[in-house]
Amino acid sequence: DLNIFKKDEQPQVEHYWSLVLTHGLIQAGIWRVLEETAEIVAEGSTVAFEEENEESLVSAADGTLSSAASNINDNVKEPSKVVFGLPVSWIEDGTISSKKLTLLKKLSDELELSPAGFVVIPEAIVHLIKSKEGSPLHGLLIGVSDITIELSLVQNGKILGSI
Repeated sequence: DLNIFKKDEQPQVEHYWSLVLTHGLIQAGIWRVLEETAEIVAEGSTVAFEEENEESLVSAADGTLSSAASNINDNVKEPSKVVFGLPVSWIEDGTISSKKLTLLKKLSDELELSPAGFVVIPEAIVHLIKSKEGSPLHGLLIGVSDITIELSLVQNGKILGSI
């Protein structure tokens, strides 16, 4: 077994798309996990879309995905899997509402993305703060858009409720 004939192979790190949707806005990013830590590789611009308009959402998503893809190095392969970041209002009983799920399926099909999962934005923020600060969050998270305000009450790192 002579090592001189073997190439130094780096393990392939899988990259993912993220698509964060809020009321009327969408932003893409490309990220990977290195040593159990998520690392952002590239970010796309934030693009507005018309709520409840599928074509507007697909067009906006395509724009922000293209923007993020233009910011990656040549040695990074463009991902195919996507993780969605969703507002609380899109979730019913711990799952994506059927109307919004249909919208995300159409988006994934048209842009040839393979859904890998979703996170609820306030839950992701609570997790991020705990990992950065080392202690659970106690407080109120406020999400503001042109048409809505979402409030999430957090106690000891657990979301007690959102409205």
